[in-house]
Amino acid sequence: MRIPPEWIVLIVAFVAIVGSMTIAILSLWTGHKRKRQVLHNIHLERMAAIEKGITLPPSKLEELIGNRNGPAIEKDPMRRGLTLTLVGIAIGVALYYTDSEAWVWGLPVLAVGLSNLIYVVVSHKLSAGQ
Repeated sequence: MRIPPEWIVLIVAFVAIVGSMTIAILSLWTGHKRKRQVLHNIHLERMAAIEKGITLPPSKLEELIGNRNGPAIEKDPMRRGLTLTLVGIAIGVALYYTDSEAWVWGLPVLAVGLSNLIYVVVSHKLSAGQ
């Protein structure tokens, strides 16, 4: 029994999608477990200190478990711009060699990458001018 090539493509795509979703879910789950353990340890430490009558300084939970809102958008626009620009070029080239009319689908990603790079240049010039 031979598996048709169309089925192989579908199986590979399905495995890739399920695998990437599994990695994302496991990443979220392990991060949550780590933060919960850190908070539990801080709680036990503070309770033991209260029982002994020791005054503790206020804890810096943000530093220990990280920022809840994630990184700010302005943190690294240069890296994001270079990444998206190169991904847009790669998509355009790959689609050009598979179907000469489909290369335009790389342009939106390229445009976002270039806009990030333009933002870096303009903000650098504005901050240097002040």
